[in-house]
Amino acid sequence: MEEISAILNDLNEKGGFRYRPGAANVALIKARLSEGYTLEDFQIVHSNMIERWGNDDVMHQYLRPATLYCASKFEGYLNCIVKTKLDDWR
Repeated sequence: MEEISAILNDLNEKGGFRYRPGAANVALIKARLSEGYTLEDFQIVHSNMIERWGNDDVMHQYLRPATLYCASKFEGYLNCIVKTKLDDWR
């Protein structure tokens, strides 16, 4: 449960949210952890997607566990390259 709390705390701190370890959030996190993802992977997803969607009036609503930790999306969010990071890399 410590790792789950750390994951939600990271999302809350980075995004200014108040997500709690309710059953739905815990189930999503446990599912991704059981697939081999780590705390660091969740932190990267949080950073990537908050940078990408944080100032977007439409997409900001999707900065939530149900979207970020979805089985079909998590890998993509983990590996997305935010434009500013790509520009720095070039």
